[in-house]
Amino acid sequence: MKQPQSTKKPSGILSLRLAAVLLCLVVLLTCLSAGIFARYVGTGKTNNPARVIQFEKLTINDNDNVFTDPDTHTMLLAPGMTIHRNTSISFGGSEAACYVFLRVTTAEFSKADNFAYRYGTVSGKTIDFAVDNGWTFLKTDNGASVYYTITDPNEALDAKPVLQNGTITVGASLTRTDIEALPATLNVAFDAYAVQLDGFGDYATEAAHAAAAWDSVKQHDIYI
Repeated sequence: MKQPQSTKKPSGILSLRLAAVLLCLVVLLTCLSAGIFARYVGTGKTNNPARVIQFEKLTINDNDNVFTDPDTHTMLLAPGMTIHRNTSISFGGSEAACYVFLRVTTAEFSKADNFAYRYGTVSGKTIDFAVDNGWTFLKTDNGASVYYTITDPNEALDAKPVLQNGTITVGASLTRTDIEALPATLNVAFDAYAVQLDGFGDYATEAAHAAAAWDSVKQHDIYI
């Protein structure tokens, strides 16, 4: 059931930003290097026609069935509240195997481990969420956490959850004063990127190969 919107000034807010970027770092024929979008790389003389591999749509889905401020669309907080946020990533797939990367950037939250995030240190007075363990943790990069999953050729990613159980929990012992004192910078941002799996060289481990693909994503202007 959708909760009623408040007309009063919110006592606490948590902002959430979503962005999805489709990167076509395509490799044609037997090319050894990659380019972005329509940057074609040839292989010399050939009688075989070539074209860029196709990438379908990449999106971050987010339900709006949450208690939000009608003006700012930020999430409102209350003690003991469970915020249901069914954020997910969908990718229509590609003719090539792909990495789909999830970047989680937070302000004011600390990490309990590679998946769990927490604001606050006092028991019962924290705000907690976790990234769904269906993702593989890759590394921490510039303060953000990077995760990935792999899709096979022509395999779609259908609404893969971002949050464990689709929830953010607010400590029951938080007082109104605590919530009103939350920093204005308290926020979470999810960014998604899709890039083909091949074309980044040979590495001893999957993690090293994925890291090379992620580093290639960062080299392009579309990285945000």
